[in-house]
Amino acid sequence: MVVSVHVDKQRIKEIKSQLDALQNEAPSVISRSMNRAITAIATSVNKGIRKEYRVEAASVKKAMKKKNASAANLSASVQVSGSPIGLNRFKVSPKTVNPKRRSQLKISVKKTGGGTIPGAFNADVNGIKVMKRTGVVHTATKGNYAGKRREKIERKFGPSVPQMAKNEEIASAARRRGGEVFEDRLKHEIQRLLGSGS
Repeated sequence: MVVSVHVDKQRIKEIKSQLDALQNEAPSVISRSMNRAITAIATSVNKGIRKEYRVEAASVKKAMKKKNASAANLSASVQVSGSPIGLNRFKVSPKTVNPKRRSQLKISVKKTGGGTIPGAFNADVNGIKVMKRTGVVHTATKGNYAGKRREKIERKFGPSVPQMAKNEEIASAARRRGGEVFEDRLKHEIQRLLGSGS
């Protein structure tokens, strides 16, 4: 998922008009404003995800990469990437390994709600992971010896950070915040330039 900040030609023309004699400074003014906006967008996405989902802040921050604009390239973006996150990194109760446990694990991915995954259990596989039995496989037979039955298990995952970021409420809030910050910073940059140039 990529969120970008762009300024069309008409808007650039308007900004140059505002700067009047200092219109050559427009690319620098715009790029600085865009970079403030993209930082605000990244912060908004981070906060929105952590408000909605039970995920560690470090996992969200690690998934986001900003690309700043420059006077020569008026394009800024934040890329959100990453794979599905193991359920053990959300809220799981209890978190301990207990092969004899009869009650099901309680798992909550979002701050509101939660539930159980029938057959899910904790296992220590290079750290505690949430696993689930998915069936039985048989080993090959040799001679008169019957093959051994072996249960097949797989790790269970929750959503990835990009999937969380696509939540319409989170994405809309981020875009709105980015627009507000861009306009506020642009106004400040123009006033600062005109003030120092008068």
